[in-house]
Amino acid sequence: MAFFSNILGKERKLKQAEKLPVATDIHSHLIPGIDDGSQSMAESVDLIKEMIGIGFRKIITTPHIMGDYFKNDSEIIRQGLKALRQELEAQKITIDIEVASEYYIDDHFLSLIQKNDLLWFGDKYVLIETNTINFNEYIRTAIFELGLAGYKPVLAHPERYTYMWNNFNRYYELKDMGVYFQINLISLSGFYSQRVKEIAEKLVDEKLVDFIGTDAHEKRYLEAFRQALYSPKMLMLKEMNLLNDTL
Repeated sequence: MAFFSNILGKERKLKQAEKLPVATDIHSHLIPGIDDGSQSMAESVDLIKEMIGIGFRKIITTPHIMGDYFKNDSEIIRQGLKALRQELEAQKITIDIEVASEYYIDDHFLSLIQKNDLLWFGDKYVLIETNTINFNEYIRTAIFELGLAGYKPVLAHPERYTYMWNNFNRYYELKDMGVYFQINLISLSGFYSQRVKEIAEKLVDEKLVDFIGTDAHEKRYLEAFRQALYSPKMLMLKEMNLLNDTL
């Protein structure tokens, strides 16, 4: 029975990898103990093993930097990556792993732009977020300042911002301002809510998606990610030339 179970497991992983529209993840929280993601090295390693099993070949992990709440900085995050890489090497786990950050738009973030102290990925992409309920007046300033400094803003999980749901034109306004969109693929599984799922699907239908991410914090995120791979929208995402694999 164990033999057949292993065969079925390998076939399931193969099917998932075939459905996976990209091989690079750009949004996760895998540096242990510094934000609301992985809380231990062992948990980080387990999550990375799961991601390899799903089919990912590269991970750009993005710990939070959020004013006084997640008091991370570039050095803390880089040191965390160094320790994680050392542990992966010790366990002979092969994966290309880099680091950036998910920046909450606030005064602190604006000061980091001015200092040119940002963790970015690829072609100077910077992952940003706001609160999910109220429109953040800082967002236009942040987008302008990022562009002025030569960065490209990537809005994390736009499908989750409730203040945009009843005014879909805001998505187009941000697009016109040069903002890239990264949806959490787990949104397509209904992980957050039915309404978030509907907005994510509409963003796919309108071809507004540039990147996808797992936003992996813990194991249940990856369980939902596996479910999302069977979404009817997956074929559309595969045909959209997502930017993940240009990194």
